[in-house]
Amino acid sequence: MVKIKCPNCNKEYEIDSKLEWKKVKCSNCGNIFILSFSKEINKDLEEKWNKIDDKEDFKNDVVEKEEDNIIKPHKLSYILLWSPVLLFLIITIITFFISLSFWLVFLIFTSLIYFWYNIKYKKEEYIITDRKIIFHYWNLFSDNSVEVNLDKVTQVSSILWFIQYKIFWTWNLIVKTAWSDNSIINFKNIDSTMDIYENVQVRMRKNGFHLLKDKLVQTAKPHWLWIVWEIFWKIIANFFIVFVLFWNLITELSNWNIGFGWILIILPTILFIIVMVLIIIVTYLDLKRRKYEVYTDSIFYTEWFLTKHYSFLPMESVADTENTQSFFSKIFWLHDVVVSSAWSNNKVVFKNMLDWEQMMKNIKYLKDNIIMWEKDILKWEKNNNNLIWYKDKVEKPLDYDKEFKGEYKMSMLKSIVIILPLLLFPPAFIAALIWQVIRVMFTKYIVEESSIEKKFEFLSKKHNSFSVEKITWVIIKQSILDKLLWTCSISFWSIGSGTNITFSNIKKIEDLEKNILAKVWIKIDDNKKRLPINFNLIDYIKSIIGSIIFILVIIITFFIVSVFVPELWNNILLSLWLFFLFIFFIIYIYKIIYYGKSRYIQNISNNYLESISWIFFIEKDYVSFRNVKWMKSIKYPLTNSWNLIFNVAWEQVAENKGKKWFIILSNKVKISFVSNVFDTHKYFDNILNESKIDSSVISTAKQDIWNSIIGFIILGIIFSIWMWTINLIASIAVIIFFIIIIWLIVWIIKVKYYNFEKDRVLFGSWIIYKKKHTILYNRFNFIEKNQGFINKIFKNWTVKIYTLWSWGVEMLIKDISNFKKIYELLKKD
Repeated sequence: MVKIKCPNCNKEYEIDSKLEWKKVKCSNCGNIFILSFSKEINKDLEEKWNKIDDKEDFKNDVVEKEEDNIIKPHKLSYILLWSPVLLFLIITIITFFISLSFWLVFLIFTSLIYFWYNIKYKKEEYIITDRKIIFHYWNLFSDNSVEVNLDKVTQVSSILWFIQYKIFWTWNLIVKTAWSDNSIINFKNIDSTMDIYENVQVRMRKNGFHLLKDKLVQTAKPHWLWIVWEIFWKIIANFFIVFVLFWNLITELSNWNIGFGWILIILPTILFIIVMVLIIIVTYLDLKRRKYEVYTDSIFYTEWFLTKHYSFLPMESVADTENTQSFFSKIFWLHDVVVSSAWSNNKVVFKNMLDWEQMMKNIKYLKDNIIMWEKDILKWEKNNNNLIWYKDKVEKPLDYDKEFKGEYKMSMLKSIVIILPLLLFPPAFIAALIWQVIRVMFTKYIVEESSIEKKFEFLSKKHNSFSVEKITWVIIKQSILDKLLWTCSISFWSIGSGTNITFSNIKKIEDLEKNILAKVWIKIDDNKKRLPINFNLIDYIKSIIGSIIFILVIIITFFIVSVFVPELWNNILLSLWLFFLFIFFIIYIYKIIYYGKSRYIQNISNNYLESISWIFFIEKDYVSFRNVKWMKSIKYPLTNSWNLIFNVAWEQVAENKGKKWFIILSNKVKISFVSNVFDTHKYFDNILNESKIDSSVISTAKQDIWNSIIGFIILGIIFSIWMWTINLIASIAVIIFFIIIIWLIVWIIKVKYYNFEKDRVLFGSWIIYKKKHTILYNRFNFIEKNQGFINKIFKNWTVKIYTLWSWGVEMLIKDISNFKKIYELLKKD
């Protein structure tokens, strides 16, 4: 403990030395100051802290940095457990006693595999710095590197696999960041994992996480009833497999000689009983020793029996909470509480709890109050003379309505009216009617102080909760039927969830939209600016010039054919003309109505985008600029009109029986036929940056052409030689074909460019449409560099950019020769 005084009132405190550089508030005078034991904090230093822009650089200058921690996997453990070497080694030994030729084949094959994985081992390395975790690894013919910022970490787990730990004394450490599978760094087969596990926590504290486990708020374990139920079902399942699937064999053996037949039945039965007893013991001990701990600043999860698993989730990273209850759990009042961070796969599941409601309240309160004020801390601390600890990762606060609360139900009339067409199929109508009545009666939509929630309780129970600060997109829909019945639907999308919460068919009462939007950071005012939309016939034709050229090629082809077959003119060609003209006319009329000034409205405020469109139903989209990951613009040929595309944080994950399957879509808001698009694009980037963009170019990059064409050149030569042996004219045709393909590839690459500006990365291209794609540096999550076999030949690399809350690569900078300069520029903190 170290003594320190408040620089304003001189009140003295005793503080743990680990808390250096935490921002605190004096309980006596309310003064906010920074703890430093290495040098005295005085008013001059405090003033300097308040004036400087980059507080992280200031802190790094004052506080001595720790040395980088360079980690290598344990060689024998890595090669034997993470490769087929051990399996092929066993097969090689067995084949030695069977066949010498087979033994030599497997010996050579095992040696090659060992050689390959030995190279992988030499290339694999983990580096933990003060600000980053760097992972170097090797695949066949490629070198790769991933860098993850410690302030983006959402979950850390340490896993001690039983056999691996007992034989080699090595563990695994898994570090996850926001959203991406590619940002998961798995420290495989390393020594002293728990030391590294603790070291990561220390370095995360230096990067803005609290992670001090100041006070234990709640401890939870799986209920014994659930443990008994799990064991019971395992016994039933195993009995089913043995006695149902093998019943015919058992019956046949029982008809044999009494002594011999029953021996063949009894011995496997005893063996089965022994196995079942072992399964019961292992299952019981595994479930019984699970432990969940909720602290004021983090959630720690532990399970240990044979394999030990330690994991923690910083409270700063918690996004959403969810409560589910199966039919069996409902009988015994047990609930599951699911806590997710900024990725639907980053979860801690509190299984089968009795005190679930208190757990939900605690987690919701703590994540909302990780910046803890004196009036709030009193709920957790009896002694109000203690210092009050603040959140270190300070984001710009959201201005939302904390007072408004509400509860909504589905409209029974609307829910029944929409299924009336099923009256043509009475059984389907009855089933749908029963389901709709159940939904209306047992579904609640709730607006709390800092969350949007949905509850459904009938036989089973499900309770979803989104934090207001994590909601990225709101959609309000109202159909013609909704207008007649005074109802609407409101959908909310959150960073921490792969699905949404929708208030379906609720009554549209007075000020409903205004209150809901104010709750989720959107305050409708008169300061909105309307984007000019320029839709006309000429621009529309230019926007679909590619489709028009394709249709003309088809029609001209038929026209040429009709010269040789005249009857086709009347039978097909004229029909094609009329068909395409009719389709064009219908689409154009639809577009005129859709893009009308009263029906297509795009408004900009200081912190959100409002997009309104309607023909058959009204749709209003509201997107917070703070949650826009990148922008893209597409310019139509020979015009100044573009499409503007905003990529919004949140990506929907399709689930297959609870397991991640594939990405359905990435959320994008598109505004079409925007006038003066160059100025508009830059204007939006200024808003996203919260200051004027500095578009001065620091560096540029171009894609190397040879990487893309070398394969076609080799393929063209091979095909040409092969065709030359058959037919000279065919060989010449193949050569011309490949020349055209290569020329097109060269042209496509030539018109691409990358500009690395002061505040953003800009990718541009032009073929038929001009495209621009920009990502601000402050939206970066991490970057990755790869050098494949072809890259090594031509001495260039590929750099991948991942943004926050992104599942995949957002910008691919392919085959660039000045990669070192670009990579160093992009990976700056």
